[in-house]
Amino acid sequence: MEFLDPNYRKRHDRMLIVGYLLLGFLLAGLTIILVLVTSGYDISRRGEVIVNSIAFVNSTPSNSQIYLDKTLLGNKTDARLVVESGEYLLELKQAGYFPWSKNVWLKPQKVGFYQYPFLFPEKLDFGQIAIYKSRQLSSQSPDKKWLITYDPSSAQANLFDISQPDNAPLDLSLEASNQSTPASEETNQPSQYRIVSWADDNRTMLVKKTLTDKTTSYSLVDSRGEKPSIPISVGEDRPVKRLSLVNDKTDNLLILYANGELIKQNIDTGDEVVIALEVLAYNSFGKDVVVYIAANHASNKADVIINENFEEYKLTELNYSDTASYSLALSRFNGKNIYAVGSNLDERFYVYKNPLEDLKSGRPLILLSSPVVNQLKELKFSQNSRFVAALTPEDIVVYDAEQAAPYRFQVDNLADDYHLSWMDGHRLMANINHGLNIFEFDGKNMVTYQDVDPTNIYFNKDYDTIYITDNQTGKTILESASLRVN
Repeated sequence: MEFLDPNYRKRHDRMLIVGYLLLGFLLAGLTIILVLVTSGYDISRRGEVIVNSIAFVNSTPSNSQIYLDKTLLGNKTDARLVVESGEYLLELKQAGYFPWSKNVWLKPQKVGFYQYPFLFPEKLDFGQIAIYKSRQLSSQSPDKKWLITYDPSSAQANLFDISQPDNAPLDLSLEASNQSTPASEETNQPSQYRIVSWADDNRTMLVKKTLTDKTTSYSLVDSRGEKPSIPISVGEDRPVKRLSLVNDKTDNLLILYANGELIKQNIDTGDEVVIALEVLAYNSFGKDVVVYIAANHASNKADVIINENFEEYKLTELNYSDTASYSLALSRFNGKNIYAVGSNLDERFYVYKNPLEDLKSGRPLILLSSPVVNQLKELKFSQNSRFVAALTPEDIVVYDAEQAAPYRFQVDNLADDYHLSWMDGHRLMANINHGLNIFEFDGKNMVTYQDVDPTNIYFNKDYDTIYITDNQTGKTILESASLRVN
């Protein structure tokens, strides 16, 4: 029988070995091919080996047409693209909206995320919400749910729930409801009211009241009018330079007096603790950290100090002048604490990562960037904390903490006293030549509404509606417009 034939058995064993080897080579080859394909390698139509990239492209609103190098793709946002790596002109278009475009570099074997594009309607159709016969100021809660308009001379206010636009506004007063009248107010002096900030409960407001003799008082006012107001005790005959809530909570305050004394006050008990003297500027970070800039007359410098539970660490020093302006911006991005500091006397501003941890452990400081600026006006973090913008009279410099890169650009026709703010996590906005201008962190994709000249600009939580106040002669108009084209 064949299986008893030794020659046959040897031949059969050799065939099995060869078969196993061929199968092994085949599996190894397929594995290599799969690894290469999953790593982005492919064969082009020209028969060349190429390396692909993956790009996730989203837009607000969705369903936008996608163009790469002027070629319309079959996909619409939100989409996953697999294309050959390289530099492309990425464009998004949708009827009724300004087009969006940007030169993008899709890196080999990498995944790119373009989830921030925002398409603005070509025209804003505003409708009036309220007309006031006197000049009104306005403010918005941190969660973008509540919008308040108020008469600064009478404290009368309207609170709008813009998440429920059909609801009527709530009438309330910014006057402290349970505060005794100081002697300085018994003369019936006219008052001016201003909302300084909101607490993170999205209902408590820090309100400043100023009399004609410059006497000031502060109180915590409930925006719903359901809770009694809480008066805040500040030193008599001591002008307040700045007052703020610690960590946006309603239990502690930081008060910077005009003489440079910085104190921390417990709102419930009124107990005060002096943090520092000769303070020029400050900012708080969390409940225990205060960063301040103080004059050091011995060195003729301004020291930047981090105070954590009254333990102090020197971060850096800046040039000093008693007429200089200083700016501090503190935030947290991707689990890292980011500090930005600068002044109009220094030719740079400085961005640090986790400086307190490094100072406490004795490690060298991590200076992320020190872009050159001229006459720094202000430092502002974007709402997602990824970007910090340095505003100067000449240009705008934005540091990107995710890409570790600065962007520098100029905006034409900016007034010397221009006001610029972040719309969201990726876009800035400013009034230029009596028009509303919105542009991205790198100065690209600017849209201009020349017929819109708002005093204040707000958005609802979903960013599908814009609200503006327009202070005209002797009156104020509150208006809104949809950011979606029907």
